[in-house]
Amino acid sequence: MDYGHSELNSLTSGFGKYDIAALRFGYAREVELKDGSFAKVESSLTETEKVLGEGKAVKNFGFCTDENAGGSIRCNRFDEGSSATEIAQFHERQYHDNYKYRNFRNGRADFTEWGTAQAISSRNSMFKAARAIYEEYEFYESIFGQDVMEAGCSPEELAKYPICKEINDKHDAIKLVGKFFLDILKTPDLSCALAKKESADKLEKVVTLASLYNDSLKYELTYVPSSCFDPNVKAAFEKDGLIVVAQAGRFFNSVKENNPLYNNESDIAVRGIWIDKLLAMKMLTLRYFGLGMTEDLQGALADVTEIKEELLDYISHITLGTELANPLPFQTEAGEEVLVPYAIDSSYVIPEQASEQVSRYFGLGVINNTKLNQQELKMAARFIQTADLARKDAADAFLKHIGVYKKGITTPFEKTDLQILKHKDYYYAANNENTIAQTMISTAQAKDILGSLNKELITKVLKAKKGIFTIPATFTEKEIMATKVPVSLLGQLLELTRKGVKITEERFITLLGEEMGKNAFAAFGLGEAGLTKIINFIDKEQSAPAGAGSKVKFLYSLDASVLEKFLSNTLDDTIARYLEGIEILPSLSL
Repeated sequence: MDYGHSELNSLTSGFGKYDIAALRFGYAREVELKDGSFAKVESSLTETEKVLGEGKAVKNFGFCTDENAGGSIRCNRFDEGSSATEIAQFHERQYHDNYKYRNFRNGRADFTEWGTAQAISSRNSMFKAARAIYEEYEFYESIFGQDVMEAGCSPEELAKYPICKEINDKHDAIKLVGKFFLDILKTPDLSCALAKKESADKLEKVVTLASLYNDSLKYELTYVPSSCFDPNVKAAFEKDGLIVVAQAGRFFNSVKENNPLYNNESDIAVRGIWIDKLLAMKMLTLRYFGLGMTEDLQGALADVTEIKEELLDYISHITLGTELANPLPFQTEAGEEVLVPYAIDSSYVIPEQASEQVSRYFGLGVINNTKLNQQELKMAARFIQTADLARKDAADAFLKHIGVYKKGITTPFEKTDLQILKHKDYYYAANNENTIAQTMISTAQAKDILGSLNKELITKVLKAKKGIFTIPATFTEKEIMATKVPVSLLGQLLELTRKGVKITEERFITLLGEEMGKNAFAAFGLGEAGLTKIINFIDKEQSAPAGAGSKVKFLYSLDASVLEKFLSNTLDDTIARYLEGIEILPSLSL
């Protein structure tokens, strides 16, 4: 029988489409044809199709047995969708639609912190159903390769090769799944963007609704407001001459209401989404999906280039404090989207849990609060690892990117290729592979060195790092356009050129936007020799000149943001944050 997501998915009789087709065939000996008409089955289906003749074909209904349920994304009970993309859309829609029922008391007599373990189990099952789409993507990738699956088929290829429909379906679906989990990571604590009454178009500050409620409204209301546009919330801000212009996010931690009906210590009105964030990080980095002996591939969503880049961008945000490349928009009361700065920073703290089972599952401190960024890094480091030789290099590279080498104060490092920092009771070390740790260490060491250098030289290097070069007069228009493309992207274009890959300008614009797409297409048209020339030119402009001293070489090794902060006298705050951040990075083994 059919197992629809809800009764609304079934026909008015309560039966699904397959149910009715099976009953019609079994009792009336009729089958539905692809054109919507029906035909009698006098002998067998094969003979019936022969009698019907050309142009008449029996409509096929997808089918799998109870024994196979859960074996693939197309054989699951209580879901929606007939393609990977539709199934991905269903899981995201289900998550968001159920939030107001799942995370709020809504009059339930029993809604407590003790339900967190059950909530984790439920959310983990929901997220695994979405993550399962990667298993099909991974299978196709093992056949057609990473480049084909990440690029998808062009319209011309789609018309020529029937398999391209499946390739593009998996390609589109995996982008949706990756974005779904990444958006959960990037969701802020429910926040209210505020402005002064007299200047409504100028952002004054951003305040979390939980802080407003716990500091003042909790003692005035018997419910927990779920929106910054709640009349009582707006009235509270208006006392300070502020108005709510937009909101974004969901309650990060659980919130207890001031209601005499629910006055037990463990009673809550809202369950926070911190568990969703940790499970989203798990799903993005998970390699072993749990299919037992049939699982001979151990890729992760984080292996998909586009997803990996955005995940590493998020990790840079929670460790280095960099701005998110694609932050979630806030919404006005009218539903319009606006961009408001926000940060997932060290103020996001998971409180001590009532249930030891919850603490054990995530590896939280039993009697202490835990920083969200530290726990997310632990999750990523735990699940990204693999012994699968085909994926080990990618896993190791990811782990090295987010990790740091760490030793006690009595056992200093001996390797000379490491940048080393002494902080509190430990030595921390990093090389070029440890991108985040190296940034922290080099920045902490930068202040004294930068203070001894000429500010004009620092400004010159900063301009070069931002791509502001003195272009040689001999450069053609296409070569000038190519200098505006990031070196990392130029390197990818060079690899594609060597492989003989053909990409249209329209494709570049679709992937990169109008301006960067045109510049990248111009660079791609230069061929291998031309791209090499531009890469060498940019490398030279952004590298220390031959014979430069150690201080100048160090200057050129620094990130542009460090130079900007030094010139604007804000480097001390950054160093303090980095020294705090380096303590939570995953430890690596030499």
